[in-house]
Amino acid sequence: MAESQMPSGAHALVFGASGLAGWGVVDQLLDNYPLQGTFSKVTALINRPFSVTESYWPSPSPSRPKLKLVSGVNLAVAEQTVEEFTALFKEKVEDIATVTHAFYFGTFEGEVGCSLHG
Repeated sequence: MAESQMPSGAHALVFGASGLAGWGVVDQLLDNYPLQGTFSKVTALINRPFSVTESYWPSPSPSRPKLKLVSGVNLAVAEQTVEEFTALFKEKVEDIATVTHAFYFGTFEGEVGCSLHG
């Protein structure tokens, strides 16, 4: 997407944010990649317990996107219905309706996944 077409104040949802690739994407988004103001919110999703202080991500600042860390989201629950999955996201992810970009970095059924959607 061309820079002029990037939505102002976009909201990124990053699955697998505590892994190597996911951590790096969150780090870059918090450092205002690709341009300052491109993202106003970054929601980092992880399965295991994890805190922002453990992450070594940049400190909050008015010039950075707002970070929300959400732990305990397990996408590998096979018996979960679409309705249950939707309810989980509505419960766990603040402002889920405002998400404009989703980044997935994780494993699922033994295969490594990495897809970018915007």
